[in-house]
Amino acid sequence: MKSRQISRFAWRHYCDASLSIRWLTRLRPAICPLEVVAESVPVGARVLDVGCGAGLLLSWLVESRSLASGVGIDLSQRAIEIAKSATSDSRLRFEVRRTQEPWPVGPFDVVTLVDVLHHVEPNRQRAFVKRIGEINPKRVILKDLDPRPRWKAWMNALHDFLMTRRRVYPRKMTEVAAWLAEDGFNVVRVERLDRLWYSHYLIEATRTTSPSAD
Repeated sequence: MKSRQISRFAWRHYCDASLSIRWLTRLRPAICPLEVVAESVPVGARVLDVGCGAGLLLSWLVESRSLASGVGIDLSQRAIEIAKSATSDSRLRFEVRRTQEPWPVGPFDVVTLVDVLHHVEPNRQRAFVKRIGEINPKRVILKDLDPRPRWKAWMNALHDFLMTRRRVYPRKMTEVAAWLAEDGFNVVRVERLDRLWYSHYLIEATRTTSPSAD
């Protein structure tokens, strides 16, 4: 299975990180369908990964999809330091970006957002999604957690609280897909990807033309 390949890659890639980081990154593909996200990225693409964490997805994309370039941004200084120390590949760049700071402008073929939206406060989520369109990628791949069924959402929330001590605000995939459509994207995939007790979903959207000016 591709998820096992990513797990083995993570163990090797973070060989100089702490044992806890190595185990967390190795175990993540068992509960998060990173392989599905990766397979949706075209070979040779230029990728912006919003909320990149320690950089596992981008590093795996270099390995498996021969990225032309990748930029990862995250709020966490520690995560970015881990990402930087784990790779010397000149195609990858990792940056700390605060919530209100602008995202890199690219150009990017793909923007990926994996488990980011549910950390954004509900009254800011629509504006957050709108920011994707402002950098005009050709493709958006958004993986997040669904608020249904409730028992899975509760397990997701418990996991996040234990890991980050933060509340989560999952948004229905149909709402997020509708937002992307409003912003001029063609939503080509909306799919549940449950794994164990985690209620994942994947949204893939494309745009072949630049957004029209207001």
